[in-house]
Amino acid sequence: MKYISFKILFFCILLPPVLYVITVQSLERYLNTKYLREIEQIYIGDIDPLKGDVRLKDAVKKNVDSYISRNPLIQWGLSVDVKIVTQKGTSLYPGWFDVEKDSVLSLDSTEIARENFQLMEESPQITLDVKLEHNTMLSNAVLALYIILFLFGLSLYYRAGIQKAQEKEIEKDKKIDELMEHKTDIYNQMEKLEQQRDQLALDSETIKKDLETEHMQASRNEDEMFNEIVDLEKKLEKNKASRNKQQEEIDDLTERIKRYETRRKKESKSDAINKRFKALYKNLSVADRAVSGFINLTSDLQIKCEEIIHQLNENSDLVQIKRKVFGRKGMETILEVIFGYRGRLYFQKTKEKKITVLAVGTKNTQTKDLEFLSGLSSK
Repeated sequence: MKYISFKILFFCILLPPVLYVITVQSLERYLNTKYLREIEQIYIGDIDPLKGDVRLKDAVKKNVDSYISRNPLIQWGLSVDVKIVTQKGTSLYPGWFDVEKDSVLSLDSTEIARENFQLMEESPQITLDVKLEHNTMLSNAVLALYIILFLFGLSLYYRAGIQKAQEKEIEKDKKIDELMEHKTDIYNQMEKLEQQRDQLALDSETIKKDLETEHMQASRNEDEMFNEIVDLEKKLEKNKASRNKQQEEIDDLTERIKRYETRRKKESKSDAINKRFKALYKNLSVADRAVSGFINLTSDLQIKCEEIIHQLNENSDLVQIKRKVFGRKGMETILEVIFGYRGRLYFQKTKEKKITVLAVGTKNTQTKDLEFLSGLSSK
């Protein structure tokens, strides 16, 4: 879930069945029009036999049955229902047993021709109903095609997310290296300042000795020596202030490095938990918000929370629901489960019976979790 947007995943799950339904309906309309046009052209067949050799009903039945039997899509699950009725209500196809006429072994060709001509004059009307039933080879092939296409697109999106995350990791490592180099430079400057301070201290001692010597020899003025001592002390104070400033910069850099390391450890822990949940619980998905909340739980609450996740994965009906948090007509309901008295887990079941754990927290984080879930339900 780290490299995949929840919206992208939602649409990849929702769109295949929606497109499948649209495709099936469009295919039914197209085939209905196509077959109706083709049956209108072939259902009577050759006119010459109808002049006394073959009854119109028999010719229609033979031609339509032959056309349907040659249709390869019927074996793949396509249902074709053909009805041919004259304007006066005489059924030509599918015909029923005519007791008065079919009981006669042979009919006069003139009577057959007259009957055929009469039926042709009544303007036969063709009614066609093409249905593509669900859970057949053809419909399953259409659904499988959409699923494969969306899975391929999802894999491309996931790979792009991984590459982007790797680039961010490289950028972080580069930034830390720069900070470490800056820290090393500051340490080097500190060493130089220490050396300067030591040298100044030596100079100060030397000057003091010289002052004492000069005082003893009375060769130098006492006021001049005093001013030199004051100047040296000012330099010492200035160097001391510079060293304190450098130390503050070092402390600030050290704190920033610690924050970077803490953030990296937390992200690594989140990745590990995400991979473990995906490997253990195949029948549900856990959102990033839920993983973050799970990490912030105590070890005892984590164990109890994972017991609830395990039950949801195996049989969600066994989980005791406290209440419905959100849900209105046209959207899935969000349910709340309590664990370990203080723990809270929020999940929802989609129309495909897929369970998604949306958030995990405690009674203290309940307000923020509900605000997050409210934002989801309003989308």
